Amino acid sequence: MENSFSASLRGASQVLVVDRQSDRLRMAEEAGATAVDDTQGDHVEQNLDLTGGGADKGCECVGYQAHDPQGEERSEATMNDLVASVKATGAIGVVGVFLPQDGGAPTELTQQGKLPFELGQFWLDSASEPARPT
Repeated sequence: MENSFSASLRGASQVLVVDRQSDRLRMAEEAGATAVDDTQGDHVEQNLDLTGGGADKGCECVGYQAHDPQGEERSEATMNDLVASVKATGAIGVVGVFLPQDGGAPTELTQQGKLPFELGQFWLDSASEPARPT
């Protein structure tokens, strides 16, 4: 939620918050953001529709504990969906926490702290990524 407040303070004309928790979606709306409930359909498509083809900027705020709408852990989900939701000339940031190792992760790759990141789509979209660990 802090990132949506920050985007508003920095002059964003539209702020979208993707979540599936009704209390967080309600808080987002109360703060002036557009709430996107990812249990109500493809949230990437919802984002593209709401922004007219993609956001100018986006921020990954979940990290390694990301889950798909069915509740399955998919650490890569938010990064790949973010790339798909931001315009080719846009920018993305990452504030979510990703671990160098996660023994409880569902796949061997993610246990090693690696993500199956869709680099080809990232390159094709040419989004810039000024991501830095915080």
